[in-house]
Amino acid sequence: MLDTLVNFARRAITIDLVLRGVALFLRLVFEARRLARRRA
Repeated sequence: MLDTLVNFARRAITIDLVLRGVALFLRLVFEARRLARRRA
């Protein structure tokens, strides 16, 4: 039982970190494109 909870928590944390990384990456790309468009 405890083993299952640990595995579930580890998977949830991993998914959370991945989603946060993707969101940060998308925000950086969006900002870069916006700045490039303003400069052009």
